[in-house]
Amino acid sequence: MEFDQHEQVTGMRRLIAEVRIMPWGAYKPVFYCVDSRGEIDEAISSTLLDLIEAASTNCEELLALIETAETGLYISPNLALPDWGVDGIHMWLTEPIAKPGCLCITNENSSFSMDSYPQQFTFRQFKLALSHWRNFLGFKKNQRKSTLVGYRAIAAFE
Repeated sequence: MEFDQHEQVTGMRRLIAEVRIMPWGAYKPVFYCVDSRGEIDEAISSTLLDLIEAASTNCEELLALIETAETGLYISPNLALPDWGVDGIHMWLTEPIAKPGCLCITNENSSFSMDSYPQQFTFRQFKLALSHWRNFLGFKKNQRKSTLVGYRAIAAFE
């Protein structure tokens, strides 16, 4: 992971974690994805990355659930309901919603709801994004917030 205000990863989607100053003066860490043209990829940002941001306090529980699903040992207690969720963001780990080897995420507060465009991600993609966010939060913890404004933690995302 690189902490630099200049984008070094080009030609592919990139995960970006940074600290922004809100209009009311608060510092807020944000996590989003941009495509190869540098435009925000809403499908990834509003599902996978919003889930990871929202789950920051329960990350260990979520990671354990995903690792169980990855080994093939997870059995959903109710196929009609999501296997995990927080703040309107829902995740399924089994068929018929999630494809084999993937997790499916919806965000009912965006255009990526269950009724429109649920998004499929591999377990590897989830772990890559989670690792990037955790590394950024760990780095941020050791810095003054004001010194982080303008810096970006960038990672390739495929």
